[in-house]
Amino acid sequence: MASGRKSRAASSIGAGERPQVICAVSEARGVSPSIGIAFFNISTGEAILSQINDTQFYIKTVHKIQVFEPSKILLTSSSCKAGNKSALLAVIETDIPDVPVVPLDRHYWSESAGLEFIDALAFREDISSIKFALQGKFYATSAFSAVCLAIAHVLHAATFSYFG
Repeated sequence: MASGRKSRAASSIGAGERPQVICAVSEARGVSPSIGIAFFNISTGEAILSQINDTQFYIKTVHKIQVFEPSKILLTSSSCKAGNKSALLAVIETDIPDVPVVPLDRHYWSESAGLEFIDALAFREDISSIKFALQGKFYATSAFSAVCLAIAHVLHAATFSYFG
């Protein structure tokens, strides 16, 4: 029976294992917040960037996150402060309780770093069209920066602990 969803039964990390998908979410607070979301599938190297306008209930944001089934969700540390938790974090914790939320310092969220990662990681023939599509999409691009920097940080630490 076909469900319309891609099977995750087999991947480059081994049959039966779920791929590692890391999600970073960046938000502009306001009446109708803009939400930037970046997903990075570590097993395939595929990245998906999206920027949407959502309501204060974050229905579109939660749905998009649930579709890609991330193993971790990255948010700015300011969104995760005890006693001053963002509405977005509260919704994520309620609607996606089994996925850990990892707070990251604000410096991970950089539009210019996101564009540099696109230069470094995208296929050469796709770079200009990707950058064109991302014009005015600050939150999606900064979310991509956060996910790439977080993965690079983890890989760097793992390399040094392996050789240390």
